[in-house]
Amino acid sequence: MIDVKLLSGALGAEINGINLTDVSDENFKKINDLLLEHKVIFFRDQPLTTEQHIALAAKFGPLETHAYVKGRSEFPEIVRIIKKPDEKTQWGEGWHSDVSYNKKPTKAVVLKSIKIPPVGGDTVFSNMELAWETLDDEMKNKIKDKKAVHSSRGGGFFLDKYKASPSTSDNSLISVFNSPSTSDNSLISVFNSPSASVKSLISDGMVLHPLELR
Repeated sequence: MIDVKLLSGALGAEINGINLTDVSDENFKKINDLLLEHKVIFFRDQPLTTEQHIALAAKFGPLETHAYVKGRSEFPEIVRIIKKPDEKTQWGEGWHSDVSYNKKPTKAVVLKSIKIPPVGGDTVFSNMELAWETLDDEMKNKIKDKKAVHSSRGGGFFLDKYKASPSTSDNSLISVFNSPSTSDNSLISVFNSPSASVKSLISDGMVLHPLELR
């Protein structure tokens, strides 16, 4: 039996009773439906192998490699985010939508947490559909036809001595889009977006969150 524990009023749910190694169409539909409903979902105690991780991610669509972060040599689609003791800059600490500079932006990201600190190190997520819904009509009219350029040069936001890759990607996106999966309008996050926070990256668990732009 599937058990769903809500983590906030805006988004997020911890899911029990689903085996992520089962990538059958029937089981994937349950996962995808939960993802669309709760926007970001968390699973404890899912020690997936690399191959199982990739098999799950591939159910959402074609796998991708990162524009400016090198993936694992044997599995280039997987990027490791490792924080060393002497590092002070937080990877991805500004509000953003992952790899939204792609011409066909990513639908979902599958994160596997291996080791996290007992205090701090939280990742937070925003419900951009709710952010849109709670704007007044005047503000909606001001931004509904606006566009923003999303660039793979974004690494410069996180690093003091950033050198842009000779191969970069820019994409101009409307500020408001309609999800093909839910037919709901949503804002597209750039930076400093309205947020609804939820503690995440459960140890030895999995996190799924969508970027419904396809």
